[in-house]
Amino acid sequence: MSQSPPKPLSVRHEAFCQGIAKGKTATRAYQDAGYQVSDEVGKANASRLLTNANVANRLKELQKKNEEAGELSRPEFMRLVGNQARSGSVAAARLYAECAGYKEPEKIEMKTEIEVGPNTLDQLERRAMAVGSALSIFTQRPQTPASAD
Repeated sequence: MSQSPPKPLSVRHEAFCQGIAKGKTATRAYQDAGYQVSDEVGKANASRLLTNANVANRLKELQKKNEEAGELSRPEFMRLVGNQARSGSVAAARLYAECAGYKEPEKIEMKTEIEVGPNTLDQLERRAMAVGSALSIFTQRPQTPASAD
């Protein structure tokens, strides 16, 4: 008896395989393939779909193509960039964060209010002295030059 060729995958199954090959989680790939289900149901159904022989064979084909082309899967890429980020590369850390979906805000707006009164300078000076003393920066009040009248 000869084996019959594998059945072609449905559009959704192919999209699921492509998602997995691009590094998506099985649940995300399942949902992105057009199945509108909760994460919990998606996880169970994706797990079951991974046991489908035709799907498993297609995933092996895609993995082999990626390896032959020298392409990294998303998890491999994130692992490599993550290692660089942990070693102190700011550019790698930014790239890792961007790929993970975190974006720097385009604009940060900060507002502050300072009450200015006759004792403001004295209060700031006392606070600076307290901090300076606590850090052993200076232990006595700095001398201010006498004003020339």
